[in-house]
Amino acid sequence: MVDEVVGEMTLAVRNTPPLPRPSRSEDDLELAAFDDLIDEIGQTITQSALFVLEKHPAKQVSRELGSEAAMLAALKFAALAAYTGHVGLNDAQDELQMAMGEVMRNMRASPELPRRRA
Repeated sequence: MVDEVVGEMTLAVRNTPPLPRPSRSEDDLELAAFDDLIDEIGQTITQSALFVLEKHPAKQVSRELGSEAAMLAALKFAALAAYTGHVGLNDAQDELQMAMGEVMRNMRASPELPRRRA
């Protein structure tokens, strides 16, 4: 299933028209609003995912399975957003890598967050 989602994401991003990313050509004022927008959308997506996980008939699934479902849904959403935002495959991969790095740093800095099992 993960391979299927990654394939869909790769295909969607690969077919992105070769246009410059909007964030590469905006002024500083727009970019400040852009950063706020990223934070607010991220919070909204997280709240929506938690709501669905609590209300869905399959809410009895494990925390890990729920997290994986949220990740796969987010990747599909990211592929669509990358396509409509004119973000190419290399940029999308770079952004995903940076996001993963940020999450890992936050996990190391926050001992109260659940740890990944080996």
